[in-house]
Amino acid sequence: AQSNGFILCINQNTMHWCHDSVMQAAYKTISRSKIDSFHLLIAGRLLIRTPQDDFDECVFEIVRHMNKGINLIKTPEQKCDGAQLNLRAGQKAMSSRSFHSAAKYFVCGIKILSDESWGDNYDLTLDLHRMAGKALLVIGDERINTVVANILANAKCFEDEVLAHLFQMRYLTSLGQSNEVIRLGTDLLQKLDESLPTEVSKNVIMQEFIRTKAKLKTFTEENSLLGLPHMTDKKKLTAMLILSYTLEAAIHCQPFLIPLLSFRLLKLTLDHGVSYLSASCFATYGCWLVNNLISDFEEGFRMGQVATKLMNRGGEEYMNARVFVSVYGLINVWRQPFQACLDMLLEGYEGGMRQGDIENAFNCLAMYGQMIICCGSSLREMVECFRLYCKNAIMFKKHVYAHSLVGQLQLALSLIGSSEDAYQTFFKTTKEDSEHGYIQTSIESDGGGYINHFRLIPFRNKLFFVLMDGPDKEIRKWYELGQKVDETSTQIIFPRRIYGFFIDGMIGFSFARKYKDERGIWEEVGSSMISKFEKWSESSEWNFANKLYLLLAERYFLHDDQEKAFEYYDKAIKAACDHRFLHEEGLANVAAAKCCIHYDKKEEALIHYANAKECYQRWGATALVNMIDIRSSKL
Repeated sequence: AQSNGFILCINQNTMHWCHDSVMQAAYKTISRSKIDSFHLLIAGRLLIRTPQDDFDECVFEIVRHMNKGINLIKTPEQKCDGAQLNLRAGQKAMSSRSFHSAAKYFVCGIKILSDESWGDNYDLTLDLHRMAGKALLVIGDERINTVVANILANAKCFEDEVLAHLFQMRYLTSLGQSNEVIRLGTDLLQKLDESLPTEVSKNVIMQEFIRTKAKLKTFTEENSLLGLPHMTDKKKLTAMLILSYTLEAAIHCQPFLIPLLSFRLLKLTLDHGVSYLSASCFATYGCWLVNNLISDFEEGFRMGQVATKLMNRGGEEYMNARVFVSVYGLINVWRQPFQACLDMLLEGYEGGMRQGDIENAFNCLAMYGQMIICCGSSLREMVECFRLYCKNAIMFKKHVYAHSLVGQLQLALSLIGSSEDAYQTFFKTTKEDSEHGYIQTSIESDGGGYINHFRLIPFRNKLFFVLMDGPDKEIRKWYELGQKVDETSTQIIFPRRIYGFFIDGMIGFSFARKYKDERGIWEEVGSSMISKFEKWSESSEWNFANKLYLLLAERYFLHDDQEKAFEYYDKAIKAACDHRFLHEEGLANVAAAKCCIHYDKKEEALIHYANAKECYQRWGATALVNMIDIRSSKL
């Protein structure tokens, strides 16, 4: 074969086929009845001849051949060896983040073993199921249910049973079955002597908060928190895992549990030491401190800093995508510029993907989607990036996140003037049909799924029609729907809620001017938003001052205080420009132009429209540019 040019000699020990087609032709000469044994023979020879130092480099090739002859593996010893080889190949694949390949190896290793392996080779069988569970969770494969059932049927101790239940909790969370996750978590916590109260009232939460706050006061310096010993009690570490997974579910369906669970997590860390979960405990507690009830921005920010320092000190093992969601999506926005959080949320997404924490990775991405609208980043760049993010979410079977990201993509497409329906592109349905179904789910749901993601729909549409300056019928429709779906919202203020409050204030003053018989109602809407932004501007002038100035300008306009109105329009425009909120600079110019038109200042109105047009052109919002051209032409 070599002399005829079919095989190339690389060195003394290595030969290659000269071409794949030659190899395929040679392969077809082998009888079908002998192909499996042929592959098994190759695997055996490779296994024998591969030096130990080179084994990791060759393990995939060995296992590839062996698995093609899997049905010929008969003896218990051979089955054990085959299972171990698949375990080793799967672990190597996991280390390189090849989760689909890893799952294939682990599942094949389980298949090789006999039913008696739980008794004859318990540790190996459990290891394969443990690793299979991790890989299948990442790729969202329903075969995780079989893994869970196998472990529960054969577990020798409670610790191994808990492993199966943790897989179960993560998978149910990914399916949106949050209430079932909480029920399961509550039962497990009771068995670990970490029972939750049967009824969680405001009094219970405040009592736990006071105890937690008092406990933290004993750690007078930040360094004393960072110097906590490592947690060594496995039982407490297991309780932290269960509390952590339960909290993830509570965010979506039982928000009143969030503070209680965060207090319990923090207490375990303070009492028993730090683990790789502790950073997220401080971050979650920080979220509670900056929420709508407490609004302790300074202490919340400090807890966020403790969380990031703990995470950074621990390295990759301590890297936690949920810390990024909490710190850069929910805490730092009250002290640092919105724009500074964008890259960190993407880092959280990428880190979560590397670690296989797909759920929180896409949580970072969903938060990034909310934040990028608040920042006024380039719409055309956003369109290109979000196409890729949507594809990734669908590939990993994170369909709820995919719908959330497609919604953000659709908003950007509409603003740039594209007629593309992103829902049709990715889901073969229309925007209207998709949104109608999700809104009904949000209103009618008992809280069993990812309703928080669907609350973005009224926000996105309300924002679009306000920016497009009407029609009022659509603005009113989406405002009212937004109020309905937010009735059961968490006290945590997500970025879209911050921006939603700002837009609501603009709607309130606009409608108070237009609809005299409803003036009192709508003015109260606007004034209540001014109260929020006055408090928030004290914490972060960068993020909130321009919004506050614009709302104040609108109220002065309503009260016919022309001098004050123009003063605050100018302040809003300057602050938005200085703080790089390009889209809000455009919005403030449009609002100022309307005020100018009301007072018959047409030349000034045209100047404001021209400035708004420039802002929207730089943002990439062609639809808004066209709207301004139409408004300007009428003057």
